[in-house]
Amino acid sequence: MINDIIKKMGLDLMCNQVSQRCGSYKLYENMKYELMLAILKYVKVNLSSDVDLISYLEDITSNGVINYDKFDDGKSLSLILNRLDGFKSIMIKGNPPYIDSFQAENFLDTFEIVKDFVDDFYKNDDNNFYLYEVFNESKTTGEEIYFG
Repeated sequence: MINDIIKKMGLDLMCNQVSQRCGSYKLYENMKYELMLAILKYVKVNLSSDVDLISYLEDITSNGVINYDKFDDGKSLSLILNRLDGFKSIMIKGNPPYIDSFQAENFLDTFEIVKDFVDDFYKNDDNNFYLYEVFNESKTTGEEIYFG
């Protein structure tokens, strides 16, 4: 019963006085999956010769969910080299206790690279990430983003 109440409450991201509703916890998990899928689509188009990276990303996103047990820092080097590792800060089961400003900046950088492959549901009217304001607040002020 309490889990149902918590799930209905939703999730907010906050940095300083900027607060944005992320949506339900299920929506948050779906968003993480869609962001990893966008990276996979981007890699297939722009880095198609990196068969190992494509295989790694397919493993992470198989079965329509994020397979957290498939994340492997040793296989992430290509993501780092291509500035596609910015979503790593949220790729844990549940939500992280906070996202620091460096992680927020990397997140926005990765989103900018792959945004043409991100489902429009996760974009606002100006084609930015729908939680852009809180991530940008962190990036510009150096303050952390908290989940609540």
